[in-house]
Amino acid sequence: MRLIIETERLILTPITREILLAAIQDDRERISGLLGAAVPHDWPSEDVASSLHDLAVEWETLSHFVSWIWLIVRRTDPTVIGDIGFHWPIRPDREIGYGVLPAYQGQGYATEAVRGLIHWTIQNLAVVRLSAECLASNAASIRVLEKAGFHRTREANGLQRWVLRREDYIHGYNSNIVPRGT
Repeated sequence: MRLIIETERLILTPITREILLAAIQDDRERISGLLGAAVPHDWPSEDVASSLHDLAVEWETLSHFVSWIWLIVRRTDPTVIGDIGFHWPIRPDREIGYGVLPAYQGQGYATEAVRGLIHWTIQNLAVVRLSAECLASNAASIRVLEKAGFHRTREANGLQRWVLRREDYIHGYNSNIVPRGT
């Protein structure tokens, strides 16, 4: 299974153990060398930074562990512009999470990355549905999920829950979101 996901403007590259350890040490130069891409000062986001140590522990304790976090790299000037992946633990009902650095927001990168991850997931993993959560006040994230084909299923305590069923994707609901190279 190929873990690198390519779209028109982006390359989603999985975090390797080496990148993870460099990120924990805040060694942007090392990450940049491993990726062949610039790493802005505001990556990783607080959410990702707070999970790096837990991810490292999982990596060390599970011999079969594979990171389910990808870095979003812009093709035109190889630069890390965000991250995307699955919330842990991994289940057949996969919950995705994503973030794009502020300087790159509002340019369609989050939508493109989410669409790329959806396509890759449906092609490579036995999932029944994908889900996501976002704040009800986060209009940009709501729009990303709508454009990617998710449907809002509920709202409680200021959080919205979104779902995309595998069969909706397979039967053409999202046929316009096939990424580059497929």
